[in-house]
Amino acid sequence: MKTLSEQTKENTIEKIIAIAERLLHGEIKDDLEIAKKCIEIDDLRYKAELTDSINDEIFDIFGMNGIQDIFDDHGIPLREDVRQRWNQGALKKLDLELKEIVEFYRKDILEACKAILKKYGE
Repeated sequence: MKTLSEQTKENTIEKIIAIAERLLHGEIKDDLEIAKKCIEIDDLRYKAELTDSINDEIFDIFGMNGIQDIFDDHGIPLREDVRQRWNQGALKKLDLELKEIVEFYRKDILEACKAILKKYGE
């Protein structure tokens, strides 16, 4: 029988796999949602304690050394409650930047999703 900690880790990895599959299969098309899912994968990775050097190679594109850092550097708000307070004209400009960033990193994101599925998928 698995401990609660083992079950939580397993459930968290299943969430990561599900997001990776959706990204890889193009089920998430909106750039803002892609960005949010990348950050969610990074958050889940730490919850599942996938923090060794092998996992760093797989997950770095999603986190503070990858795409999340770039969104922060560009000041692109991702949370809906924050976006609602922004000037719509400024937000449109930042959303164009968001689109460019997602397009630039799309191949790396998809490769990381493939690596996740290869390592943790069924």
